Amino acid sequence: MRRIGLSLGSAVLALGLAAGAAAAQESQVTRHVLPNGLTVLVRENPVAPVVAVSLMTPMGTRWERPEVAGISNFVHAVMVRGTAKRSGAQLAEAIAALGGKLSAAGEVDYSEIRATALSRFWRELLGFTAELALEPTLAASEVDGERDWLLGRIQKRRDNAPSRAFDEFFATLYGAHPYGLQVLGTPESLARVDHAALVAWYRRFYRPERMTLAVSGQVSSTEVLAEARRLFGALPGGSGAAAEPSRPAPVTSPTRRVVEQPAQQAQILIGGIAPSLDHPDHAAVKVLSSILGGGMAGRREPGQLRAPVR
Repeated sequence: MRRIGLSLGSAVLALGLAAGAAAAQESQVTRHVLPNGLTVLVRENPVAPVVAVSLMTPMGTRWERPEVAGISNFVHAVMVRGTAKRSGAQLAEAIAALGGKLSAAGEVDYSEIRATALSRFWRELLGFTAELALEPTLAASEVDGERDWLLGRIQKRRDNAPSRAFDEFFATLYGAHPYGLQVLGTPESLARVDHAALVAWYRRFYRPERMTLAVSGQVSSTEVLAEARRLFGALPGGSGAAAEPSRPAPVTSPTRRVVEQPAQQAQILIGGIAPSLDHPDHAAVKVLSSILGGGMAGRREPGQLRAPVR
């Protein structure tokens, strides 16, 4: 819910290990921070002739309130409808001509513009990513249509028993904490979000000091960094990272909730607040979660016991 690999079998184990070690040495990540605060990560990966680009910014349900739940994803739904240079259809056609894809969405902790293409087109792909991030039209004429599309997705998710079960589970587990909000929002919250609110939300979060650009593939880190400077370097920086807003604490007392919905199967979810990534017990809880649950392939199939990590 909340985020390219290639393998090659070989009868000669030593050769496979040597190739893997060489690839690992050549796949180091280069990190650089532009003067305006934008972070650039580049991973040179010679294994496959493809490139992946990801532009992420802290912007999601973690930053939302119930009355505007879903606004981060709403912004990105409107963003992909066009830029100052081309319409959404023209942008899609240009990306397809590179043998690639481009999408944008808001999630829980981050929002992301992601794109993939053949590696020889990395420069063009990076340009399209910057164009969508920095020059979205966010046209008022697109808002109502995208709202209706999102409302359809919300209803489809509500009609799907497993999806609804998880939505109800997280709402119960986190209570008033924003992690309990649905990424898509609700019909009531989306009705409150108008064009002005979308533009203001975009401008609040799409600032260079908040953004991280990651590029991985058959590329040169030096060349990617130079292109990133050209595309993003002129964007004015802010005063630094935004302060974390105060948030209500998640629910800590045991709670049982039953939701009735016509379906062929019953969905049973059990979970609790897991240790943070830097907690010494995090790894142990991850292993325990895999042993007790793990989905249909787990040891307790078909049940599932998860310790959500946020």
